[in-house]
Amino acid sequence: MTVQVEFWQLVGLLLSFLGFVFAGAKLLFAQIDRRLETRFKAADEARQQDLTTYREMLARHAADEMKRMEEVREIDRGFDAYRSALDLRIVAMGDRLARVEQDVMHAPTDDDMKRLHERIDSVAGTLKGLEGQFTGANHTLHLIHSYMLKGRE
Repeated sequence: MTVQVEFWQLVGLLLSFLGFVFAGAKLLFAQIDRRLETRFKAADEARQQDLTTYREMLARHAADEMKRMEEVREIDRGFDAYRSALDLRIVAMGDRLARVEQDVMHAPTDDDMKRLHERIDSVAGTLKGLEGQFTGANHTLHLIHSYMLKGRE
């Protein structure tokens, strides 16, 4: 059995086969393209979701940082107020210290206290002498008083 095919039939069959292969390849590549498109779309959606998540997280962190910065500013304002009050207290303490130093300059020295002690001792000695004299005078007065009382009786 022999099959005879003419050249143009063979070319026609070959072209039909190539057309079939080309159509199959086209369908295969279209299917691959759809799958790649689906994967890229899913990847793009995931990327968009991640980007949204990161932006939300960044916004939260920025808000937290703003709160912390405000807290730091509040602490700094409180510290400035404390520093101002402390400066006023330091100035007041300086004034008080100047007054105390002025008073200390006018306070008696050791030599002044020694002279004062000597004068007090001198006055005490004089008082002892006066005490002795008054004791004697008192005794004399009692004698006179006794004599006068006895003499009248």
